[in-house]
Amino acid sequence: MEEIRKIREAWLQAYLDGNTVTLEQIESENFSIVSGQGVESNPARLKNIAARKLNGKWFGPFTSFQNSQMEYQQLGPVTTVTGFCQIIGKDRIIRSSYISEVWQKINGKWRIILAHASAKNEI
Repeated sequence: MEEIRKIREAWLQAYLDGNTVTLEQIESENFSIVSGQGVESNPARLKNIAARKLNGKWFGPFTSFQNSQMEYQQLGPVTTVTGFCQIIGKDRIIRSSYISEVWQKINGKWRIILAHASAKNEI
């Protein structure tokens, strides 16, 4: 499980940084996320992140993730991840969500294929 924890941490950091090159390497070609904003899929999602970062409408430099209640369930080349995740800014919590993710080992590398995030107050 340590391998997937590390790649997941790199994926989360790339998201905060708006690093679409790294996101594209970790996310599957058909990656989708379902959240309160609707369904976002690649490649349009990556273009949106890049545009928002370019326009200064992305997370700031002091933003971080905090995960808790994390559970990993591996079934061969597929792992599900569930838990609670917060995006924390310099002086406030930006977002609190219950999450579920599906990761698959493709050509020897873990790639995320699907994610779901429900805001804490939506449940």
